[in-house]
Amino acid sequence: MDKPPYQGPERRYPVLSEEELDLLAERVVERTLQKVTSKMYQEIGKNIISKLLTGVGIGVIGLYFYARDRGWVQ
Repeated sequence: MDKPPYQGPERRYPVLSEEELDLLAERVVERTLQKVTSKMYQEIGKNIISKLLTGVGIGVIGLYFYARDRGWVQ
């Protein structure tokens, strides 16, 4: 019982109009830009926090040595 091959219109993939393709492309670009900027802001935030903590650490060490030189800490 072999069936003859299908002779009708293509049904496996929807056919999109130019307008639909443009809208889809715009949505893809917007989402990609959102992800890229989000990652960029995360990296900038990590960098700032890292530098801030390094500065605080250096300040604490400096205060310790200053207090030790003044005799406030033994």
